[in-house]
Amino acid sequence: MSARRWIFAASAGLGVLVGGAWLRPWSALRSAMPTERIEDVRGQDPGSRSSSPVAAFRRLLRDQSPSMDEGISMKIAAQQLADEKRSPLRTRAFLRSKIAFMDHDQLVMEMMDGDIDTLPEIREAARRLTQEDPQGTFTAFEKGLFRLNTMEKLYAFLDTLLQTWTDQDAPAVMNRLKGMKRGGAQQDASLRFSDYWARTKPDEAAESFSDLIYLRNMDDFGHMDFNEVEYARKIVESWSQRDLAALVTFVDRLPRGRVKLAFDEAMASTPRPE
Repeated sequence: MSARRWIFAASAGLGVLVGGAWLRPWSALRSAMPTERIEDVRGQDPGSRSSSPVAAFRRLLRDQSPSMDEGISMKIAAQQLADEKRSPLRTRAFLRSKIAFMDHDQLVMEMMDGDIDTLPEIREAARRLTQEDPQGTFTAFEKGLFRLNTMEKLYAFLDTLLQTWTDQDAPAVMNRLKGMKRGGAQQDASLRFSDYWARTKPDEAAESFSDLIYLRNMDDFGHMDFNEVEYARKIVESWSQRDLAALVTFVDRLPRGRVKLAFDEAMASTPRPE
């Protein structure tokens, strides 16, 4: 286990010990039973988890609850914790520790079997898998390999995947979305990705404005006008709160054309911060 994952697992486990803590298109992609092997959607080896401090810490947690046994699935563990009448906070901490101690393949299998079916744990699993193998995790999600049987669960995983990957390498996310088949699923993911990028790194999103507008419009032959100003406004609202001077400089330097018109209109309709 990497030092980063060890620290995370320890922090989650300490919470236990001290008592603390795309619509239809996507459904269509998930309709068939998975036939691919885990190796087909993985991109890297997460490494060993066999160090003695990790083993000792796992034994310590297992003494607190048999749900922490390595052979117990997440679904059974959640039921055992409920039977033990653990508080919601302690239950979350136990389950987060269990996810942190799994290796990559174990976590993939839990998701494929549908054994992780509560929203906080789905988000935690999505974060772990994406941090370790974003391309493979996106491929598995796109192919419907993960058993996410409600739209709420599906979007909990997708949003966490996109946000985690965007924080790591937003251009890689954009390029992956460009490679998807045009349609509702591609547009759905693109809208969620581009909105998050505009909120968190508006200056970077502005530099890729034309590419993002293309992704946000699912119709290759449709007019692009309908969302240019809308998306420019999202960027302006976020960027103006962070660095108004940099935003003004960016807009002033834009060449004449559709992009500048969109940003000029967005600037005119967005209240300036005090």
